[in-house]
Amino acid sequence: MQCQSQLCVYCNLAVADTVDHIPPKLLLSKPYPDNLLTVPACLACNQSFQKDDEYTRFMTSVDIRSASQSTVQTNLPSILRSIQRPESAKFTSYLLRQSQPSTILGADGQPLGQCFEPDSDRMIATGKRMVRGLYFFETGQPLPTSFEVRVACKPGITSDHPDILQFARIFSSLPVQRQKSIGGAFEYAAGFHADWSTWLLVLYNQFTWLAIVQKPR
Repeated sequence: MQCQSQLCVYCNLAVADTVDHIPPKLLLSKPYPDNLLTVPACLACNQSFQKDDEYTRFMTSVDIRSASQSTVQTNLPSILRSIQRPESAKFTSYLLRQSQPSTILGADGQPLGQCFEPDSDRMIATGKRMVRGLYFFETGQPLPTSFEVRVACKPGITSDHPDILQFARIFSSLPVQRQKSIGGAFEYAAGFHADWSTWLLVLYNQFTWLAIVQKPR
């Protein structure tokens, strides 16, 4: 049972009156995995993540590289319906400002749909939040707000990409190593040293966040 005095793992200030799911539930499909992780969070922090999570879900789901992923196949129809609703007009307008006609042409010579240029800051925000939540899950302690969290979002990179190979070399050298899969849509690996840790988060087998968490010098 959650202790009444447990503080939010994100702000370390407010009492945790709810839980946050890692990864966000909207990135998954029902039935949710039995091992979906939760961490204590305050309602204000929890609600503050929603817009970036929705943005990340859209961008990762409409990308052609995710087309064969079962979670995306399940969720995409409802995602596309949701942006057609009147209450989503502002979000839809925002997305259109980030789009341009595809460079791939159809038989009629017209572009096949639109291409979107993701806002990397928003996707990095989702990755940073997941790293903070996973840090608590793996260590039992909130990540101190003074620690530096550097996150890079790397869509579509494969296992032979130099960044992945570098992570693998560092990860294999660290004394504490953790790996976990959450259903078939999300997995992560983390390696811990005395004052820092390195993280690899993978969504839909295509979208990767690489992170370094470091104690200030």
